[in-house]
Amino acid sequence: MKNVGEIKFKRYARIVLICVLGLTAFFGYQVSNLRFDYDFEKFYPSDDPETAFFLDYRAKFKSDNDFLLIAIEREEGIFDSDFLKEVERYTSSIQKLEHVTFALSITNQKEYFFSAFGDTSSRPYINFSDVDLLRDSAQIYEKEELVNNLVAQDGKSLCLFVRHEDYLSKEKSDHLITNVLSLSRKFHFDKIRVAGRTIGQKYYIDKMTAEMGLFVALSAVLVILFLVIAFKSAWGVLIPQVVIFSGMLWLIGSMGLFNEPINIILTVLPSIMFVVAMSDVIHLVSRYLDAVRTGITTYEAIRLAVREVGLATFLTSLTTAVGFFSLVFVRVQPIQVFGVVMGIGVLLAFVLTFLTLPALFYFFPGPKYVHRQKKGHYWKKRLASWFTVIIKKRKLVILISSIVVVVSFLGMIQMESDNYLMDDLKPNEPLKQDFNYLDAHYGGVRPFELAVTVKDTSKTVWDNDILYCVDSVETYL
Repeated sequence: MKNVGEIKFKRYARIVLICVLGLTAFFGYQVSNLRFDYDFEKFYPSDDPETAFFLDYRAKFKSDNDFLLIAIEREEGIFDSDFLKEVERYTSSIQKLEHVTFALSITNQKEYFFSAFGDTSSRPYINFSDVDLLRDSAQIYEKEELVNNLVAQDGKSLCLFVRHEDYLSKEKSDHLITNVLSLSRKFHFDKIRVAGRTIGQKYYIDKMTAEMGLFVALSAVLVILFLVIAFKSAWGVLIPQVVIFSGMLWLIGSMGLFNEPINIILTVLPSIMFVVAMSDVIHLVSRYLDAVRTGITTYEAIRLAVREVGLATFLTSLTTAVGFFSLVFVRVQPIQVFGVVMGIGVLLAFVLTFLTLPALFYFFPGPKYVHRQKKGHYWKKRLASWFTVIIKKRKLVILISSIVVVVSFLGMIQMESDNYLMDDLKPNEPLKQDFNYLDAHYGGVRPFELAVTVKDTSKTVWDNDILYCVDSVETYL
């Protein structure tokens, strides 16, 4: 005979399951709106004077990072009429692409001359109407500003500098790269290498998307494996997963709903959410199973489990969430977002666990072998013996722990930080090989700009002594 409390609980459980199912479907749909954020500038401290200087400098002198470098290789050497004519056609085709501002190559650049009377004249470095490759190559390699900028020192490749529109969106960047690569396949060069922010952005976002899917799959496999080991039943695997995957969908779907993109740090979100949700689930499921094995009813077992582990689990979730929320005090926006999202995720996992699992316990109490008392259980025997060893060997435990802490501290102070994003890629990755090639032969795609400010207000940058000073710095660099 069911009491009034159980009747009310049954009604509550049915409503909860219907609402959770509906919201899970809704947030699952919102996952399709999820975006990925590649903007590394968001890692700059927002209130740092260096960041303010950088933004002010860029506002005056425009972006320094919106370009592509395209290296075209020819093993026999680049000074061949047919090859250079094809490069000229390729350069002209690149310039006609959407979002391209201009394209520079040795085939469309000119050398300028200034006479003593102030007149100027020019001639192309490669004059296709009067080709003399021996003369032209000699003149080109006399110009320091051309070697390792538009032509390689070894003479086996040349480089196109392609300037595109500033701050292209992800969609426009992908469109530009797709068009560049598609156009490149129409020409018969030995090898073409492309490097720049837009192609790096496309590669990294594609990689982030694939790896996040991989993390979800691996985490799911580990969760299932752990549940199989822990509960050794289909019920013990399927019931907890409802909460774990619902929590994941709710959190990621919410980000899609509120247009909050996944940044590089948040790619670990699935793994952390699985761990956090698993902790809540294991506590409640284990206590519930222990309760039903004593012979009490399912309803009473649910009440007992919630009452005994609810507060402890809540405090654990709350302190974990506070730890994540504390990251909002870090002056780096992606880390702040990570802290807020993970803090919400921790609390969301707790709420879903204690809303959904009791309802699932009631309607799916589990097969008989889940309810049977387990005698001589492996973990009970081992944990009891290990606890005894720890109590008897207290000094040894403290000594070993102290050694581990000291070694860890020594390792920690030797840690170094760097911003070499390419080091994250395998040596055989084509993108890394292309970037390394352009680093070695053309100075790479990381620009360096030096701002010169005249402190003396009575002078300007056009005064002779200032110009001589700037020239000496440039010569030194």
